[in-house]
Amino acid sequence: MVVTDNNNVPHILPIQKQKPLISGDTINLSYTLDSKDYVGANTLFVNVNPNYDQPEQYLFNNFLYRNFYVKPDNYDPTLDVTFNGVRILNRDIVSSKPHILVKLKDNNRFMELNDTSLMKVKVRLPSGELKTYRFDNDTLKFTPANTSSGGDNTATIDFNPAFLEDGEYELIVSGKDRSGNESGQLDYKVIFEIINKPMISNLLNYPNPFTTSTAFVFT
Repeated sequence: MVVTDNNNVPHILPIQKQKPLISGDTINLSYTLDSKDYVGANTLFVNVNPNYDQPEQYLFNNFLYRNFYVKPDNYDPTLDVTFNGVRILNRDIVSSKPHILVKLKDNNRFMELNDTSLMKVKVRLPSGELKTYRFDNDTLKFTPANTSSGGDNTATIDFNPAFLEDGEYELIVSGKDRSGNESGQLDYKVIFEIINKPMISNLLNYPNPFTTSTAFVFT
């Protein structure tokens, strides 16, 4: 069996030798093919008794061709980022030791998000230095997707940094699925502020003006 792929490259599929086929007998051959390696239009060629190990009078009916098409994965995964359970806005003030949860979800359930290379986390420090975090310590923990139990094809990152310096930081997160589809044309970016000194900010009241009562809201 040979599969000629979309780029006209032949791939020989290994098959063990079957039993000798006597008159009136039948052999049923089943073969499982991983289709993600054959995206696009392909041709399957099957040749029976290719090396003439079993003598035959005629060989013209020993082969067949079958075209098949593998639909490509063109759907982008989605990326969701929260700080302590909240989707923050640009220049929000956050904790100096936040729990940042990153979720990458793909609708394709057949190609699990199970590799750390699919997601990258970077932080631009107040000094301007761009720091890349790696999955080799407790600060950055990767949990692969597991669809075997009926769950979504979602991989998660638990990011627990410690920002000891005051100032503005920028979180940069990128993700892609196993087909190479990116979660967006641009990386996810959000600027946040760290203030370690205890203080009151953004003190507002609503309604304003008021007649009988108002509520004061602060950070």
